[in-house]
Amino acid sequence: ADLACLVSEISCLEVELYQNMSSQQFAEKEAEMDKAIPILTDQQIVFQFMELIALLGNGHNLLIPAWGVTGNFQQQPFQFYQFNDG
Repeated sequence: ADLACLVSEISCLEVELYQNMSSQQFAEKEAEMDKAIPILTDQQIVFQFMELIALLGNGHNLLIPAWGVTGNFQQQPFQFYQFNDG
């Protein structure tokens, strides 16, 4: 149900849905995810959803998972920096 809702929202909100992939590729990814969901953990499902959104190739579309106890995610004690030398 969550995957169907996500796909429905993507279809409604994404103007150029098939700019970076064909409708067939999108449908195949959706079917692959739907088949895998029963054996995935909640965290793995969230990351699969994030991957599906990333496949759209639009940097303005993202899914931000709930961190902490609610989302059952853990933050690691490090932070990344971008240095001037690349």
